[in-house]
Amino acid sequence: MQQIRQDTVHRLCAGQVIVDLGTSVKELVENSLDAGATLIDIKLKDSGLTSIEVADNGSGIDEANYKSLCLKHWTSKLTSFEDLESVQSFGFRGEALSSLCAVSRVLVTTATRETAPVGEQLEYNTEGQLVERKSVARERGTTVRLCEMFARWPVRHQEMKRNIKREFQRLVSLIEQYAVVSDGVRLSLSNQTKSGTFVPIRTMPHSDRVTRLLQVFGTQMRPHLAHFQLQRDPSKSEEDGLNLQIEGHMSKPLAEAGRSGSDKQFFFVNGRPCDFPKAKRLINEIYRSSIPTKYPVCAVFISINSSTIDVNLTPDKRSILLRYETQVLDTLRQVLMEQVIQPAESAFSVVSRQQTTLVPLQEEKGSGQARSEDEVMKKQSSQMHVAQTSVPGVIRCYVEDQSTADRLSNNNKQQQQQQKRAARESDDLAESIQMPSSSRPRLIDSTHALEPALDKRQPATVQAPAAKSLAANSLAANEPIAKAFGPSAKPKQPAELPIAKPSQSKRLQTMVI
Repeated sequence: MQQIRQDTVHRLCAGQVIVDLGTSVKELVENSLDAGATLIDIKLKDSGLTSIEVADNGSGIDEANYKSLCLKHWTSKLTSFEDLESVQSFGFRGEALSSLCAVSRVLVTTATRETAPVGEQLEYNTEGQLVERKSVARERGTTVRLCEMFARWPVRHQEMKRNIKREFQRLVSLIEQYAVVSDGVRLSLSNQTKSGTFVPIRTMPHSDRVTRLLQVFGTQMRPHLAHFQLQRDPSKSEEDGLNLQIEGHMSKPLAEAGRSGSDKQFFFVNGRPCDFPKAKRLINEIYRSSIPTKYPVCAVFISINSSTIDVNLTPDKRSILLRYETQVLDTLRQVLMEQVIQPAESAFSVVSRQQTTLVPLQEEKGSGQARSEDEVMKKQSSQMHVAQTSVPGVIRCYVEDQSTADRLSNNNKQQQQQQKRAARESDDLAESIQMPSSSRPRLIDSTHALEPALDKRQPATVQAPAAKSLAANSLAANEPIAKAFGPSAKPKQPAELPIAKPSQSKRLQTMVI
């Protein structure tokens, strides 16, 4: 038995900390947030295969920390294990930069408030040791550039190249969580490829949380997001001193508000993005009880005593343990049922396909109020009608403009004139048929003979009745013609033209009384 060499231990441990594209960018973003940055710019080249660069405007790195910056287990976040219960920063293990040096080539450019606009560019080897330093122009902040990602790890490098699109989508989902939770931070993510530059994430520094959520979920979710909030009273809690507050946003249980997948469900415990599978399962069960084929979008923020949670389970600190997990889940179920699910189930909308019966307004004679309404209606040159729907308490009204009514009246007059003109033409044709038999031409069925002539002068609804009436009159006047046509038919009155109805000229409005 022999001790493992130090460089081998370093590479073994680094492979557990930096496992893919997402964890490498995540560690750099968390360092920028811990430095108090209000602007974080993430730039990828070829989805991270060529280079990864994270720049911020944070406090920068002091010159005294240059040599120990990338050494393993060097950190300024805590000094003892007891400090872990009260740590407020994202990182605290001192492994991120050291592990990145083991899997890639690391270049750091930094400047503080005192040294800006002059900064220092630092290069580290695979062991995290400073090997080169030179002065460059740099405003206050830090830029970390990673090149040749997983070049010394052939299997992992090949796996990253084969699944680079999937890795990039996971990175986008991960950065979206930091964009939602980071108040007052302008965060952007861009990817430069041969076809151009793609910017999937860009938030504004002074935007509120709802605006950032809509940038992630989509602006079409604005009317479908429901806010919920509940804070448990510590005095009524069975656990001594338990301060628990749950708030967030979730899509309403509507078919148009759900998604086919659960990829837009974010959980934060004390401001830290994390995986909370039991809470995720609870939310999906509650939502799918109303909409079985959809998943909700949600962002749940849980605030609890820091002494009741453990975030030191995995190197990426995404998995957590809660001492009062049952109480947290019960409170989450309660607030979702009371403020999201039940209000949505009690709401309803009036379906426009309800059958309605249009009735005019009844005006009472001798009523001063009715006369005043009538004068107002005349002044507006319109007429109002009311429709009673099958939904209790809901009526529908429509307003008919007087100009529309006049236009319909003129159309009816024109149709009546066409009807009279067709009647006169029918009489002229009947007189032309009553001529001496020697000069009379050979006749065929008069109904079919007259239809083409009438078809050019009047609507189709008048052609058949007028032709039949004309044939009947001609047969009664001349018996030989009647024999040629067969049994005579009784004369019929010309059919009246249909009067146009104002059903297409109504402006409908719905009022709840």
